[in-house]
Amino acid sequence: MNMARTRVKLDLKGFRAYRRDPTVKAVLDEQARAWAARANGARRRRKAEYEAVPADSEHGSVALVHTGNIEARFDNAENNTLLHTM
Repeated sequence: MNMARTRVKLDLKGFRAYRRDPTVKAVLDEQARAWAARANGARRRRKAEYEAVPADSEHGSVALVHTGNIEARFDNAENNTLLHTM
């Protein structure tokens, strides 16, 4: 079998519709909240706070987790808290 001849055609219109679906947005928001909770549980600096931030892009829903304060920035820089809690 020659893999070089395999072609994949993406349905970008369908993919964007999927990403804009309210159910998908709700799932992404829940996953971001869970990730922020894990990061807050794993923090090593007592005052560090990680936050889930629901957002929409031009392509559809995205969910972000970011450092909520300067202590969280230091905590994440020192310990890679967000990476470790993915």
